[in-house]
Amino acid sequence: MSRLGRIALIAIATVSLLAGSAGYVLLSHPSTEPYAPLELQPAALPLPPGRLMARFFGVGTVVLDDGETAIMTDGFFSRPGKLQLLAARIAPDEERIARGLQRGGISWLAAVLVAHSHHDHAMDAATFPPARSSV
Repeated sequence: MSRLGRIALIAIATVSLLAGSAGYVLLSHPSTEPYAPLELQPAALPLPPGRLMARFFGVGTVVLDDGETAIMTDGFFSRPGKLQLLAARIAPDEERIARGLQRGGISWLAAVLVAHSHHDHAMDAATFPPARSSV
């Protein structure tokens, strides 16, 4: 094989490897279903007086609940894929949010605290259920 042929072969292999790697990174959105059996189930509510429960929902999403008041940090359930982040408009996915809240046993929140304005901290914050009425 000539030197030019080897250079062309190396160039084609390199471009193919880079394109394949980029395609994998951009298009992958792995399922969490294999981990479903490992999920912790929500604690029985109401909580005993004076007890505080913290539940982690992934990324920066944590719920603190004392049985009377529940607050969430950085509620993020929509989780758009990398390709969507790069090439499309993103918006809250209300169905995924509802499923995530249901799976966590959350029917109301007193507040959603947003740490900062990145999409994975702030995007879903306005779509959560309102606090229970105190009236």
